[in-house]
Amino acid sequence: MSVYEHVPLPVAVRKVLRGRVVVVGVGNPGRGDDGAGPRVARMLARHLPPAPPLEAGGDRIVAAIAAETTPEAEVGRIAGLRPDVVLLVDAVDFGAPPGSSCLFDEEDLVARSGWSSHRPPMTLLMQYLAARTGARVLLLGIQPADVGWSARMTEPVRAATSAVARCLCRWSEGGDARA
Repeated sequence: MSVYEHVPLPVAVRKVLRGRVVVVGVGNPGRGDDGAGPRVARMLARHLPPAPPLEAGGDRIVAAIAAETTPEAEVGRIAGLRPDVVLLVDAVDFGAPPGSSCLFDEEDLVARSGWSSHRPPMTLLMQYLAARTGARVLLLGIQPADVGWSARMTEPVRAATSAVARCLCRWSEGGDARA
């Protein structure tokens, strides 16, 4: 169980996101709800102001990358942005109602033995990103309903991706992170 599993997302976001944040959308848009992560990243990328210089301080999202099924291919780009936090967004079956969202850290994933959303396991990606960037790496999971091939994204997950993107944009703009 994540320490944030019963915490509203805006509250959890305000507690854990600090400094320069890179959001990475992970998942396969051809598999219905599995495209949640890339959808959030694309929505964020459309609304983010230009990236601040590397020396600029403050809490904000400096990039949103729709990495889809190959997040490991983006590690060099992510490291070059010098993030304090890397926030992976992905469809994750954590046993909640479809469209629910929750923040997880690596320990949360390790504690769920046999639980993984990807091959190689998400924990391996998180460890690699942390080692390459020195950043804290978190996973924002969105509970899917249908990840079948050629499925359309379900309405609860579509609504959740919009709410997550709004929440992250508000946090990055320094405003209230309520979804």
